[in-house]
Amino acid sequence: MRKNPVKYLLPRVLSFLAVVSIVTFTSISLAVYLYGKKVYTVKADAAIVLGAAAWGNKPSPVFRERINHAIELYEKKQVKYIIFTGGKGFPGEAGESIIAKQYSIKHGVPENRIFVENYSQNTEENIQYASLIALNYRFKKFYLVSDPYHLLRASLIAKKFGLEVYPSATPTSMYRSRETKFLFIFKESYLIALFYFSEITGKDFYHLGMKLKDI
Repeated sequence: MRKNPVKYLLPRVLSFLAVVSIVTFTSISLAVYLYGKKVYTVKADAAIVLGAAAWGNKPSPVFRERINHAIELYEKKQVKYIIFTGGKGFPGEAGESIIAKQYSIKHGVPENRIFVENYSQNTEENIQYASLIALNYRFKKFYLVSDPYHLLRASLIAKKFGLEVYPSATPTSMYRSRETKFLFIFKESYLIALFYFSEITGKDFYHLGMKLKDI
């Protein structure tokens, strides 16, 4: 009796696809983990600081670490300007980038060395609006400042907008426990997988994933 080719092949195909998916996702996760460990010493026009939550009129601990790192890059003369990104969480609030600017001025950065965009609500919009500032002022080279595990996805997005970026991770992070690190890496790996899948297929799975994760 001849075997049904569909019944024979389907389990094997599904098993193969499962293995490929696991290997691919594991590889992406490893890349997410390692990418933020890179250290560069090049001179850049500006640091693009990716937004994070603000608590009232103060940056959250996560955002404060990013701001402090950008200030350090400025003080070391690795950048000439700082671009803060991030809009308002709720009506009536100052907005993440405005709070970051105020914090930086208090810590010695001249106001004329700071740019802000106060509209973005996620990583892609952070970079999109920052790229408009870059275009307007003819900036060419940037440090991208964020938490270590955020930087691979952010760099992929930045390159899509035509920006020459170098990752510059915060030396400390509020994501310290195994659980918070695992969840952050898993989320970033998931979104990067969707990003690549969207590029390959021409279908917008990435933004669908963004909506599902509410990022």
